[in-house]
Amino acid sequence: MFLHRFLMVLCAAGLLFPTPDALAQTDTLAAAAITGNGLRGVITPGQEAPAALLKGAADLGEVVRMFSGLQLKDYGGIGGMKTVNIRSLGSEYTGVYIDGIAVENAQNRQVDLGRFAPESFSGAEYYVGEQAGILLAAKEFCTAGSLYFYSVPIREDRTELRLRGGAFGMVSPSLAFQKCFRKGWCHRSEVQTTFAHGRYPFYWKQYDTTMTRENADIQALRLQSRLEKGKWKSTLYFYDSERGLPGAVIRRPKGQLLSADRQTDRDFFLQSIWKDENWCIRGKYSWRYTRYRTDPYRDPSAMPVDNRYLQHNAYLSAAWHHPVTRQWALETAADLEYDYLDANLPDFAYPHRLGSWIAVGNLFTFKHLRFSANLAWQGAADRVTTRTSGFSRQNDFRHFFSPSLVANTNIGPFTIDAFVRRVCRMPSFNDLYYTLVGNAALEPERALLSNLGIKWNSFPIRNLWVETSVRIFHNSVRDKIVAVPTTSSFRWSMYNIGRVEMTGADALAHLRYSWSHKRNYLDLRFTYTWQHPDKIVPYIPEHSISFAGDCRLGPWQFCLSVLSNAERYTTQTAFPEYRLSPFLTADARVRYTWREWTGGISLNNLTDSDYEYVKGYPMPGRHLLLSLQYGF
Repeated sequence: MFLHRFLMVLCAAGLLFPTPDALAQTDTLAAAAITGNGLRGVITPGQEAPAALLKGAADLGEVVRMFSGLQLKDYGGIGGMKTVNIRSLGSEYTGVYIDGIAVENAQNRQVDLGRFAPESFSGAEYYVGEQAGILLAAKEFCTAGSLYFYSVPIREDRTELRLRGGAFGMVSPSLAFQKCFRKGWCHRSEVQTTFAHGRYPFYWKQYDTTMTRENADIQALRLQSRLEKGKWKSTLYFYDSERGLPGAVIRRPKGQLLSADRQTDRDFFLQSIWKDENWCIRGKYSWRYTRYRTDPYRDPSAMPVDNRYLQHNAYLSAAWHHPVTRQWALETAADLEYDYLDANLPDFAYPHRLGSWIAVGNLFTFKHLRFSANLAWQGAADRVTTRTSGFSRQNDFRHFFSPSLVANTNIGPFTIDAFVRRVCRMPSFNDLYYTLVGNAALEPERALLSNLGIKWNSFPIRNLWVETSVRIFHNSVRDKIVAVPTTSSFRWSMYNIGRVEMTGADALAHLRYSWSHKRNYLDLRFTYTWQHPDKIVPYIPEHSISFAGDCRLGPWQFCLSVLSNAERYTTQTAFPEYRLSPFLTADARVRYTWREWTGGISLNNLTDSDYEYVKGYPMPGRHLLLSLQYGF
């Protein structure tokens, strides 16, 4: 708690006792002006993904795992789900945004990054805590961290044909078409299909044998279209997939499948955003269908299950930025969201949720000091249609206040930033109302976050630029939501536990050197994360390291990424059978461009490591992927 109080005093002191230079400053809020995409902040430093990682990455999970302080959960293979969390807080605390609008899933609050194609985006940014920026949605003031993806800009008429394939029997053709019309209208559409049998060998240490991952096939279709003009942008997205769920590796008779479960997903959303210097209006409607079923004929040990879920979501947000004085700007935002979940389960709750967020922020900008004091409120009013004894609080209202203090100051080439913030995780529909899982008496999970960091930027010296930063943090979580099995693996119990404390640090070193009028460059990025909880937190390593290198030499581009995680445990007990071994894996990529053609070769898991992000879900060994692109 000392760190929390210290940072709060530091932030307040920056406002109450600014430096003499700051008091004499007469500039306007130019330092806080909208930058680039117009949605990111200016106070809390963020991290940007190297552009080369997005151009040739197999999926977005491959990109985001390079960020320090962010953990990836990958269930393996082409169709495996990929989720992220920030500083061990859980994926429910992490906001994922596409062009400034959140990707939502009220059913379980899990965002699967595997459903989006890296080539659809030109940039990715990651902020921990609060970016304290301009024209943020009220929802962004209530997250522990944010992951932003920005669509490829439309600057010219262009058509791109791509073909990717290789390991796992994967074949993935795609077509992208964009055109600019008169009066400023621009349009871009993409279509992509993916087919893969998903089989790959893996080594099972427990029985010293090599097996083949079965029932990991996928057939997917993705359609995406975007229309924009000036301040307005609208996106239409549709995703349809049929995949096998191979399940966790357990001992089975020889020749018998580990799992024959299947999952069907259909995801549709339409979103629009309108933004100028002082206003931002966001709107979205999404529809999501999920079907999960077992096959007792192929897997005699499975219970007959055919569950179907249909989720509706409607979202509206308005944000207003008003410069009050030359040094003070007022930020206000209000969001409204409606969720409904339908299912074919007996005694299902059929829950409705009306969520609301209101945020008020004060942004102060002086010569060397930037300071933000914000207060956000979020509420969730739930209503269930089926009244059963299992839902003792059938029509409940949960709410929470999220105050935050953010400060940033420059001392020569150094930037010092600090924040203190309260956030909460509202229980999802699955947490509360799932027939064999839910507990309607769950309280929101509350967290107090604090951070202190220092960043150093070198002045460009003969095209050489260096950035280094170190941040220490402390998270205190109350009423943490956990799930434990009861009578069988099909029945779970959800409940709140006591306080969990987490102390850690992030470090980043970034070097970039360019030559030949910046056409050629060398970009190196190194990150390190240390996390030390007061008790074991499942799947969280104490140490994690990543390295990303990108070199451009004329038409050639070379990329290398390395990731290493220390040991982890799958439960809160440090028994050997719950231990996941440390691992190191590396991926290499080469791309060559000749006129309108671009070819690439990716060799993933160069070290052929046997490793897992999730217990019982082995990752593939060394494998090759090829890509070919033609643009005109």
